[in-house]
Amino acid sequence: MGERYVRPPLLGREGPSRWRTTWPFRAALLLLVALVVLAGVQLVQLLTGAAAQDPGVSLGGLLM
Repeated sequence: MGERYVRPPLLGREGPSRWRTTWPFRAALLLLVALVVLAGVQLVQLLTGAAAQDPGVSLGGLLM
């Protein structure tokens, strides 16, 4: 009978702290929300013609 492989014992260790896994997701979500808000502001300014003298919806920026 040949030798059998014996797995070494698993050593217990403390798991990673919870904040190390939570904060990168929170930071990415915050960055995504900030980008969506900035894109929304830019879109509103483009559609309303914020630099134009006349108020109202202006499609001039979209047609160019």
